[in-house]
Amino acid sequence: MTVTSTDTNDTEKSDSVHFTGEGTAHVSVDADGNIKITGDSYSLSAPTVTNDKKTATVTLTNSDGVAAHNSTLVLESGDLNTLTLEKSGNKIVFNSHNTNLDGANAKVELSASNGSVTVGVTDSDSNKKSATLDKVGVVLNDGTYAPLTTAGSTASAGALYSKAEIDSLLNGLDGMTYKGTIGNSTSGATLTALPTANVKNGDTYVIISNGLTSANFTGATFETATQAELAKGTNIGDMFIAKGTESNGAIGDDLTWTYIPSGNDSAAEYTYKAVVDAANNIIEIQNENDSTISKLALVAGTNIALSSARGSYNGRDNNVLTTTINHATITTSNPAPVANLSNGASSFTAIKELTINNGHVTAITTDTFTPVTYDL
Repeated sequence: MTVTSTDTNDTEKSDSVHFTGEGTAHVSVDADGNIKITGDSYSLSAPTVTNDKKTATVTLTNSDGVAAHNSTLVLESGDLNTLTLEKSGNKIVFNSHNTNLDGANAKVELSASNGSVTVGVTDSDSNKKSATLDKVGVVLNDGTYAPLTTAGSTASAGALYSKAEIDSLLNGLDGMTYKGTIGNSTSGATLTALPTANVKNGDTYVIISNGLTSANFTGATFETATQAELAKGTNIGDMFIAKGTESNGAIGDDLTWTYIPSGNDSAAEYTYKAVVDAANNIIEIQNENDSTISKLALVAGTNIALSSARGSYNGRDNNVLTTTINHATITTSNPAPVANLSNGASSFTAIKELTINNGHVTAITTDTFTPVTYDL
């Protein structure tokens, strides 16, 4: 298009002006010389909905008839289970399923079996959905887990302890724990010296050697109350038990060992036997350590003779002392025979003296007597 203009000197000038439409814009000049700029018109079609009611499409059609210039708007249900789309005239209607849990039929259910937990949700229209999660439980320290199970109707919730709490409870029990045997180098024991590190309260060692004292366990500290007993020497079956203050599960510098006699030596102190010495007329009561507890000795008095023998009682041999007490043999001197007296005899023999010892006649003394006689 040419444009002409005249200045104040009536000088006329002209130039060309070009109008170009971009895209869907169109430029034209009518019969009166008017410049017209027009664009394409669009029509909005009625929506279409798929048979499953999950997708709806609205098309914007260009009036120029070029398909590439058309546009579409697609609406799609994100949750295929809860949302549907419907066409109503030129409208698209969104329908969602009921997710309202208010109502008499609405409920949430939980069940567990062998480590699997199932959660079920039922809405107020009795529509139910559920999901299951496997291997649900408490993970243990060794990498395994304790599966959850459904509790009984009478079960109640209990306390759940952490690993640290359980370790603390176990460390606080301080029960006797058999750790092995201890003895001299020829006994074949687990240890020949008491340990000084990594010892817990209640660690126990059984002694398998006789006659050991604290001198055999250099570096070990023993409880004062049991040192006197330990000084007597150990017996097979005795024990050492550790005690002290634990830190991080082990006793520190105050490690002390308590000596516990097994009881076999103490029983010997109070188990008795009879020991009979028939030659010396003695019966003794001794304990199993051969220590004399009591003794009965029969001693012959003056002019008494004793004779003893061993006997049995209650099925036990040689535990009875039977003693016979006799009168001792009395020896006296034999006096000369007494002469027979006869008429005309001038002398005779008679007892002059008796020796009496403890009521017994031990000697007889005789003499010859000559009486004065007269003849008529």
